[in-house]
Amino acid sequence: MENRTGIIFALDIENEIDALSLIADIAYDIDAIKIGYPFILSNGLESVKKIKKITDLPLIADLKIADVPFIAKKIIRMASNVGFEAATICGFIGPESCNECIEIAKDMKIFIITEFTNPSGNIFTGPFSEDVAIMAKELGAYGIQAPATRPERIMKFRELIGNDMTIISCGIGQQGPAFGSAIRAGADFEIIGRAIYSTINHSEILKQVQKDINLARIEKSTFRVEIKKSPDNKNVIQVL
Repeated sequence: MENRTGIIFALDIENEIDALSLIADIAYDIDAIKIGYPFILSNGLESVKKIKKITDLPLIADLKIADVPFIAKKIIRMASNVGFEAATICGFIGPESCNECIEIAKDMKIFIITEFTNPSGNIFTGPFSEDVAIMAKELGAYGIQAPATRPERIMKFRELIGNDMTIISCGIGQQGPAFGSAIRAGADFEIIGRAIYSTINHSEILKQVQKDINLARIEKSTFRVEIKKSPDNKNVIQVL
């Protein structure tokens, strides 16, 4: 995907008319659109074709595929047939399903999810999410999805997969992390949804996001995260 703005818009709204109007307004200021279940389940897969008529931006099917190979491949085919250029797959399903999705995807870009962004989103996946990142690299996935709520994890994943793979990062804005923080930690794109569609001043928010991302790109080489133990033996993250 072309990295012009560093912004992927998360289309998680339900109303089709509102969604199409918003996309038409902000298309120039974003690099791709990640479409989740709220929009798809409310409007059907055919609604994706309507989006393709008003923009040529890459569309990511945020289906978080987590199934056996036979079903996972069927989902990838259906997503490709309506115009999606990429899809997300949960890494915890293991290499068999991930590999078969990558192979059948052909020109589609596959992003393998390492951890989720909520506070308990890494309780069960955290112990092996680094293995998921390594697996994604070994299988030839286009990239991984990493949590902006844990910048130290983004840094570790980048160290593990190198610079040839793309990291997209979610949880920006409404979940706490500042615009640009994931880019500083090593991500290529920041996924932003509610901070954009929950306000009427879309252009002003996007201008601020772009400003912060541009600054983050400049500062990226000097950004680092340290994890220290507090007196009560809990991890304390310091962004330096």
